[in-house]
Amino acid sequence: MPYLKKATDAAFGLAPYTVPLRVAQYVKATTTNIFAGNLVILDSSGEVTSLTTLGGAANMILGVAAETTLSASAGTSVMVYDHPDQLYVCQED
Repeated sequence: MPYLKKATDAAFGLAPYTVPLRVAQYVKATTTNIFAGNLVILDSSGEVTSLTTLGGAANMILGVAAETTLSASAGTSVMVYDHPDQLYVCQED
């Protein structure tokens, strides 16, 4: 049974529904905050950034961030659940 948060009305982003199939390290954009559970994309320079809007070929989703990294205090990488067959759970409102 996957880990699910208590039944409350509080958003928590995406989390793997089953055991993570793959987690990989990517270089992140230095001027962005990425929070665990956010959908992430590769920007034009090949760095990972949070998805802000949907639409267009430029917004091909890479995966879901596995950790939180803030722009001012973070290193240069972020772990991402990036397997194409990974299933996720999230709160829908």
